[in-house]
Amino acid sequence: MNLKKNYKKLIAILITGSVALTGCGVLPKEEQTLAPPLVKPQKQEYELYDVVKKDITKAVKGNGTVVSSNENNLFTKENGKRLKSIKVKFGQMVNKGDVLLEFDTNDLESNIKLQELSLKKAQINNDRASAGTDEYAKQLAAIDVQVEKTKLDTMKSQLQSSKLTASIGGKVDFIETLKEGDIVEPYKTLVTISDPNKLQVNYKPSDTSGIAKLQTGLKVNLSLNGKSYEGVVAQLPSSGKYKDSAVLDFKDAVKDVNLGDSMELNITLETKKNTIVIPKQGLKNFMGNNTVEVLDGNKKVSIDVEKGIESTTEVEIISGLKEGQKVILN
Repeated sequence: MNLKKNYKKLIAILITGSVALTGCGVLPKEEQTLAPPLVKPQKQEYELYDVVKKDITKAVKGNGTVVSSNENNLFTKENGKRLKSIKVKFGQMVNKGDVLLEFDTNDLESNIKLQELSLKKAQINNDRASAGTDEYAKQLAAIDVQVEKTKLDTMKSQLQSSKLTASIGGKVDFIETLKEGDIVEPYKTLVTISDPNKLQVNYKPSDTSGIAKLQTGLKVNLSLNGKSYEGVVAQLPSSGKYKDSAVLDFKDAVKDVNLGDSMELNITLETKKNTIVIPKQGLKNFMGNNTVEVLDGNKKVSIDVEKGIESTTEVEIISGLKEGQKVILN
């Protein structure tokens, strides 16, 4: 009986202790979720451009190579010629008449000497026949002289054509890749001589649309090593040598300019004065429409515009903008 009472008393004590522990906060409480801190939104900053009127120039810029307006392309007309020796080097200055290439003549020189003797013999026979009275013999002797002389002239002409000579003085601008013993093709340019005193500029743009904008007579500003020269568009692309480039002439005689130099060029195509101009970065294209964004108070507004001519960094706005507006660039 006492054992049963003691057991109930022990259970009561344990329950009372548990309630007391809970009330004193010994057991952990559930943590509360903290609200995120309030962040003040940053004010949007724009790079602005104040619309003003100014001049703008549309131009073609690039680089051209100095070439000669007087070039001599040398070749042989005969088949089967074998190269004997090359007498010049690329870039070498030569005079009119200088030998550039020689071709193998085999026994031609020896045959010429023999033919000279044959002609002399024919002339002696002709002199003897002329002293006689036989008209038939005189005619035959005279014919023999003509035959032998014609043979000799042909051989000498062949010997002359075995040497390719410069027809003008100038600079060796091109030599075909050849080696001794090669058979050369007839009418194929083997050497080019350029007159260094008659200079022009060959302009071949990487973008062919640049050529389409040019017209003969347009003024050109050319520069080399910080020095400027005036020029003019003399020739547009044709089916000839410069079929994919334009030729620019110097307005006056030039100094310190050499064949092969690379010159910077600026060709003015069109100029507009006192017109609305903005930086190119302010012009946008959306769905085929040209637009700009302007700041109206604190609001950003998109406006449709019509563009005009362009320079490297700027563009003309024909309609849609007016002076004083602020164009957003970023």
